[in-house]
Amino acid sequence: MTDRGVWPDDTRGIVDPGAMRRIVDFARYPAGDALEGVIDWFWSVSWTLPDGVVHDQEVLNHPGGHISIGTVDDTGVPLDPAQGRVYGVLTGVSNRRLTGSGWTVAAKTTTGGLGVLIDRPAREITDQELDLSAALPGLDGGRLVTDVRAASDPTERVDLLRRALCSLPADRDPTLVAEARIIEAAEAAVDAVDLDDPNDWSGWSTLSDRLGYADQAHLIRDFRLHLGTTPGQYRERNR
Repeated sequence: MTDRGVWPDDTRGIVDPGAMRRIVDFARYPAGDALEGVIDWFWSVSWTLPDGVVHDQEVLNHPGGHISIGTVDDTGVPLDPAQGRVYGVLTGVSNRRLTGSGWTVAAKTTTGGLGVLIDRPAREITDQELDLSAALPGLDGGRLVTDVRAASDPTERVDLLRRALCSLPADRDPTLVAEARIIEAAEAAVDAVDLDDPNDWSGWSTLSDRLGYADQAHLIRDFRLHLGTTPGQYRERNR
C-alpha cells in the first residue's frame, strides 16, 4: 500500500529549491493506491511575502499535466476566490510568480495519466490551461474548489483534491487506464538500478502489486499488449 504521508524533501524539477524553501512552505504527497499510474504525486505551496516582494520560481517540467487549485495565476495575479485549472504538458522551463499571500494545491499526472482524466487527447492541450469542470468530466469542479477554499491547511486541501480525483479512473476507458499504468511501469523499470538480467529484476513484482495487478504475469501480459514487448526486453533496450 502506498504511503499517504508527506514527502518533505522531494523537490524534483524545481530550480534552486533552497531559495524557494526560504520563502514558501512546500511539500509533495503520494498519489494513493486508487490513483497509482495516473497521478504521480500531489503538491502544495503556501507563502506570505512582504509588500513589494516578488518571487519568480522556475520549474523544469515533467511530461505530465497538473490539476491545480490556487489563489494566484502563473503571472502572480491574485485570484479571489481561488480557482481551479487543468494544465496540459508544459514544454521547456516554466515560470511561476508569487506575490503577497497565497496558496496552491495540485496533482501532477503521470506521463499517460492526463489523457485518462481529461475529455480529449492530452496532446491537444500541450502548453494550454483549461477550466477545471470543463476539462474533467464527472467532476463537480465548482464544489471541489469551494471545499478546498474552506479547508484549514495544505494537507486537508490535498486530501480533498485526492478524494475528488479517486473516482475518475473507474469511469474512464479501461484501455486508457491500463496504458497509463504500463507507461508508469516502463518508466520505473528504466529508472531502476541496472542489473545483469532485466528479466530477473525483483521490481517487476513490486510494480505489479503497486499498480493493482493480481500478479506479475498480468503485468507482463498488458506490457506485451500495449508496448509490443516484454518488460525485460523493454528495460534492456532503454537502460
